[in-house]
Amino acid sequence: MGKMRPLKIKDHVSQKTGRIRKKFKKTFGISPHQITLALLNHEKSQNLIADMANDGEVISKFAPKVLERMKHIIEGTKDLNRVHSEVAKLGGDAINQIQKYQDDSELANTKYINTAEEQKLSFTSAKDKESLRHKNAIALGTLQKWLAKHTEQIDGEYKYNQTQLNTETKNQQINLEYDEKLGEYRLDMGSDFNPELLPKKQYAPLEVVKRIATTIKETLLGF
Repeated sequence: MGKMRPLKIKDHVSQKTGRIRKKFKKTFGISPHQITLALLNHEKSQNLIADMANDGEVISKFAPKVLERMKHIIEGTKDLNRVHSEVAKLGGDAINQIQKYQDDSELANTKYINTAEEQKLSFTSAKDKESLRHKNAIALGTLQKWLAKHTEQIDGEYKYNQTQLNTETKNQQINLEYDEKLGEYRLDMGSDFNPELLPKKQYAPLEVVKRIATTIKETLLGF
Protein backbone atom coordinates (compact mmCIF):
# COMPACT_ATOMS: atom_id res chain seq x y z
CA MET A 1 0.00 0.00 0.00
CA GLY A 2 1.43 3.36 -1.05
CA LYS A 3 1.38 6.74 0.57
CA MET A 4 -2.07 7.82 1.67
CA ARG A 5 -3.65 10.66 -0.21
CA PRO A 6 -5.34 13.51 1.59
CA LEU A 7 -8.84 12.73 2.83
CA LYS A 8 -11.42 14.39 0.61
CA ILE A 9 -14.36 13.65 2.91
CA LYS A 10 -14.90 16.30 5.52
CA ASP A 11 -14.60 15.32 9.19
CA HIS A 12 -16.94 17.70 10.96
CA VAL A 13 -16.94 15.92 14.35
CA SER A 14 -13.29 15.48 15.28
CA GLN A 15 -12.62 19.16 15.68
CA LYS A 16 -15.58 19.42 18.02
CA THR A 17 -14.48 16.49 20.24
CA GLY A 18 -10.87 17.33 20.97
CA ARG A 19 -10.95 16.33 24.63
CA ILE A 20 -12.76 13.07 23.91
CA ARG A 21 -10.28 12.23 21.16
CA LYS A 22 -7.42 12.61 23.63
CA LYS A 23 -9.07 10.23 26.10
CA PHE A 24 -10.29 7.79 23.46
CA LYS A 25 -6.97 6.10 22.66
CA LYS A 26 -6.04 5.93 26.32
CA THR A 27 -9.39 4.35 27.13
CA PHE A 28 -9.95 1.97 24.19
CA GLY A 29 -6.38 1.42 22.87
CA ILE A 30 -7.07 2.96 19.44
CA SER A 31 -7.19 6.55 18.25
CA PRO A 32 -9.87 8.21 16.11
CA HIS A 33 -7.18 8.76 13.47
CA GLN A 34 -6.55 4.99 13.31
CA ILE A 35 -10.27 4.52 12.80
CA THR A 36 -10.16 6.91 9.89
CA LEU A 37 -7.19 5.05 8.45
CA ALA A 38 -9.04 1.74 8.68
CA LEU A 39 -11.95 3.32 6.90
CA LEU A 40 -9.54 4.25 4.15
CA ASN A 41 -8.37 0.63 3.85
CA HIS A 42 -5.16 1.08 5.84
CA GLU A 43 -3.93 -2.44 6.45
CA LYS A 44 -2.22 -1.95 9.80
CA SER A 45 -5.17 -0.06 11.22
CA GLN A 46 -7.62 -2.59 9.84
CA ASN A 47 -5.60 -5.46 11.33
CA LEU A 48 -5.54 -3.69 14.72
CA ILE A 49 -9.25 -3.07 14.67
CA ALA A 50 -9.93 -6.60 13.47
CA ASP A 51 -7.85 -8.13 16.24
CA MET A 52 -9.42 -5.88 18.85
CA ALA A 53 -12.87 -6.64 17.47
CA ASN A 54 -12.24 -10.38 17.62
CA ASP A 55 -11.12 -10.00 21.20
CA GLY A 56 -14.16 -7.91 21.95
CA GLU A 57 -16.48 -10.42 20.26
CA VAL A 58 -15.02 -13.29 22.25
CA ILE A 59 -15.14 -11.22 25.41
CA SER A 60 -18.76 -10.23 24.77
CA LYS A 61 -19.65 -13.85 24.08
CA PHE A 62 -18.14 -15.18 27.27
CA ALA A 63 -18.72 -12.05 29.36
CA PRO A 64 -22.10 -13.14 30.85
CA LYS A 65 -20.81 -16.57 31.78
CA VAL A 66 -17.50 -15.22 33.07
CA LEU A 67 -19.37 -12.51 34.95
CA GLU A 68 -21.70 -15.09 36.43
CA ARG A 69 -18.77 -17.26 37.46
CA MET A 70 -16.88 -14.25 38.82
CA LYS A 71 -19.93 -13.29 40.86
CA HIS A 72 -19.87 -16.79 42.34
CA ILE A 73 -16.15 -16.46 42.98
CA ILE A 74 -16.57 -13.03 44.56
CA GLU A 75 -19.65 -14.02 46.56
CA GLY A 76 -18.00 -17.31 47.53
CA THR A 77 -14.85 -15.50 48.62
CA LYS A 78 -16.92 -13.01 50.56
CA ASP A 79 -19.03 -15.75 52.17
CA LEU A 80 -15.94 -17.84 52.91
CA ASN A 81 -14.27 -14.97 54.71
CA ARG A 82 -17.54 -13.94 56.39
CA VAL A 83 -17.97 -17.48 57.69
CA HIS A 84 -14.35 -17.64 58.81
CA SER A 85 -14.74 -14.22 60.44
CA GLU A 86 -17.91 -15.24 62.27
CA VAL A 87 -16.41 -18.61 63.21
CA ALA A 88 -13.24 -16.90 64.43
CA LYS A 89 -15.30 -14.47 66.49
CA LEU A 90 -17.57 -17.17 67.92
CA GLY A 91 -14.64 -19.53 68.34
CA GLY A 92 -12.54 -16.88 70.08
CA ASP A 93 -15.37 -16.10 72.49
CA ALA A 94 -15.99 -19.81 73.05
CA ILE A 95 -12.29 -20.53 73.56
CA ASN A 96 -12.06 -17.74 76.13
CA GLN A 97 -15.20 -18.99 77.86
CA ILE A 98 -13.99 -22.60 77.80
CA GLN A 99 -10.63 -21.46 79.17
CA LYS A 100 -12.49 -19.61 81.93
CA TYR A 101 -14.49 -22.76 82.66
CA GLN A 102 -11.24 -24.73 82.85
CA ASP A 103 -9.62 -22.11 85.07
CA ASP A 104 -12.70 -21.94 87.32
CA SER A 105 -12.82 -25.74 87.52
CA GLU A 106 -9.12 -25.97 88.33
CA LEU A 107 -9.48 -23.22 90.92
CA ALA A 108 -12.50 -24.97 92.43
CA ASN A 109 -10.58 -28.25 92.55
CA THR A 110 -7.57 -26.56 94.15
CA LYS A 111 -9.85 -24.82 96.65
CA TYR A 112 -11.52 -28.16 97.45
CA ILE A 113 -8.15 -29.85 98.05
CA ASN A 114 -6.90 -26.95 100.18
CA THR A 115 -10.15 -26.75 102.16
CA ALA A 116 -10.08 -30.52 102.74
CA GLU A 117 -6.48 -30.33 103.98
CA GLU A 118 -7.34 -27.35 106.19
CA GLN A 119 -10.39 -29.13 107.62
CA LYS A 120 -8.32 -32.27 108.23
CA LEU A 121 -5.62 -30.21 109.94
CA SER A 122 -8.26 -28.34 111.96
CA PHE A 123 -9.91 -31.63 112.93
CA THR A 124 -6.57 -33.20 113.88
CA SER A 125 -5.66 -30.12 115.92
CA ALA A 126 -9.07 -30.08 117.64
CA LYS A 127 -8.85 -33.84 118.24
CA ASP A 128 -5.37 -33.54 119.75
CA LYS A 129 -6.53 -30.60 121.85
CA GLU A 130 -9.55 -32.55 123.08
CA SER A 131 -7.38 -35.60 123.80
CA LEU A 132 -4.95 -33.44 125.79
CA ARG A 133 -7.83 -31.75 127.62
CA HIS A 134 -9.27 -35.17 128.49
CA LYS A 135 -5.90 -36.47 129.70
CA ASN A 136 -5.38 -33.33 131.78
CA ALA A 137 -8.90 -33.67 133.19
CA ILE A 138 -8.30 -37.34 134.03
CA ALA A 139 -4.90 -36.51 135.55
CA LEU A 140 -6.37 -33.62 137.53
CA GLY A 141 -9.32 -35.72 138.66
CA THR A 142 -6.99 -38.55 139.65
CA LEU A 143 -4.76 -36.12 141.55
CA GLN A 144 -7.74 -34.50 143.25
CA LYS A 145 -9.10 -37.94 144.18
CA TRP A 146 -5.72 -38.98 145.55
CA LEU A 147 -5.29 -35.67 147.41
CA ALA A 148 -8.79 -35.97 148.85
CA LYS A 149 -8.11 -39.51 149.97
CA HIS A 150 -4.63 -38.61 151.17
CA THR A 151 -5.74 -35.54 153.14
CA GLU A 152 -8.71 -37.45 154.55
CA GLN A 153 -6.39 -40.27 155.58
CA ILE A 154 -3.83 -37.90 157.12
CA ASP A 155 -6.53 -35.88 158.83
CA GLY A 156 -8.17 -39.08 160.07
CA GLU A 157 -4.88 -40.47 161.32
CA TYR A 158 -4.07 -37.17 162.98
CA LYS A 159 -7.44 -37.06 164.71
CA TYR A 160 -7.11 -40.72 165.55
CA ASN A 161 -3.65 -40.23 167.00
CA GLN A 162 -4.77 -37.05 168.73
CA THR A 163 -7.62 -38.99 170.28
CA GLN A 164 -5.18 -41.66 171.44
CA LEU A 165 -3.00 -39.01 173.03
CA ASN A 166 -5.89 -37.39 174.89
CA THR A 167 -5.79 -39.98 177.66
CA GLU A 168 -2.02 -39.72 177.92
CA THR A 169 -2.24 -35.91 178.14
CA LYS A 170 -4.91 -36.20 180.78
CA ASN A 171 -2.83 -38.72 182.72
CA GLN A 172 0.15 -36.34 182.62
CA GLN A 173 -2.06 -33.52 183.90
CA ILE A 174 -3.43 -35.81 186.60
CA ASN A 175 0.09 -36.76 187.66
CA LEU A 176 1.10 -33.09 187.91
CA GLU A 177 -1.97 -32.26 189.96
CA TYR A 178 -1.52 -35.33 192.09
CA ASP A 179 2.12 -34.45 192.80
CA GLU A 180 1.01 -30.97 193.92
CA LYS A 181 -1.65 -32.43 196.21
CA LEU A 182 0.89 -34.84 197.62
CA GLY A 183 3.17 -31.91 198.42
CA GLU A 184 0.34 -30.03 200.13
CA TYR A 185 -0.75 -33.13 201.96
CA ARG A 186 2.83 -33.88 203.06
CA LEU A 187 3.18 -30.36 204.41
CA ASP A 188 -0.06 -30.74 206.29
CA MET A 189 0.55 -34.22 207.74
CA GLY A 190 4.29 -34.25 208.29
CA SER A 191 5.50 -37.62 209.53
CA ASP A 192 1.91 -38.92 209.53
CA PHE A 193 1.88 -38.59 205.73
CA ASN A 194 0.33 -41.61 203.98
CA PRO A 195 0.04 -41.26 200.16
CA GLU A 196 -2.38 -44.16 199.99
CA LEU A 197 -4.95 -42.00 201.74
CA LEU A 198 -4.87 -39.51 198.82
CA PRO A 199 -6.90 -40.97 195.91
CA LYS A 200 -5.52 -40.68 192.32
CA LYS A 201 -7.50 -40.80 189.06
CA GLN A 202 -5.79 -42.79 186.31
CA TYR A 203 -6.84 -43.30 182.62
CA ALA A 204 -5.70 -46.19 180.48
CA PRO A 205 -2.04 -45.80 179.56
CA LEU A 206 -1.00 -44.90 175.99
CA GLU A 207 0.14 -48.39 175.02
CA VAL A 208 -3.26 -49.79 175.97
CA VAL A 209 -5.09 -47.11 173.95
CA LYS A 210 -2.84 -47.75 170.91
CA ARG A 211 -3.47 -51.48 171.08
CA ILE A 212 -7.24 -50.90 171.17
CA ALA A 213 -6.99 -48.34 168.31
CA THR A 214 -5.07 -50.86 166.18
CA THR A 215 -7.72 -53.49 166.79
CA ILE A 216 -10.50 -51.04 165.76
CA LYS A 217 -8.65 -50.05 162.56
CA GLU A 218 -8.11 -53.64 161.52
CA THR A 219 -11.74 -54.47 162.20
CA LEU A 220 -13.43 -51.42 160.55
CA LEU A 221 -10.97 -50.09 157.95
CA GLY A 222 -9.15 -53.26 156.96
CA PHE A 223 -5.64 -51.84 157.52
